[in-house]
Amino acid sequence: MWLSGEDDQGKPLGVEYYVKCYVGANEEDKGHKRSTVQLAIKKLQYAPLVKGVTRLPSSLISKGFTFSSGKISLEVTLDKDTYYQGEKVAANMMISNNSRKQVRNIKVYV
Repeated sequence: MWLSGEDDQGKPLGVEYYVKCYVGANEEDKGHKRSTVQLAIKKLQYAPLVKGVTRLPSSLISKGFTFSSGKISLEVTLDKDTYYQGEKVAANMMISNNSRKQVRNIKVYV
């Protein structure tokens, strides 16, 4: 949640991090836009103390194969929506292989 005042010009102060995961045929494959999931994590200078019931930050991508039925799905979820200075950010990943293809290697960059 970005908070800005009435007199603020431009973007609010903060830092953005991205968790990117992609599906590839082998270890050397570069991530393609259609097979990449990206989750933005924004570090703010101020966050309100009021906690409400909110949906956890998450992102989902699925990839089908040309000559095979089924898909591989990858979902990334954070365990809470606000982190404070010094807290570790834990990204939970769930991978579902509903295809007949064998997954040999998965790379995750944080």
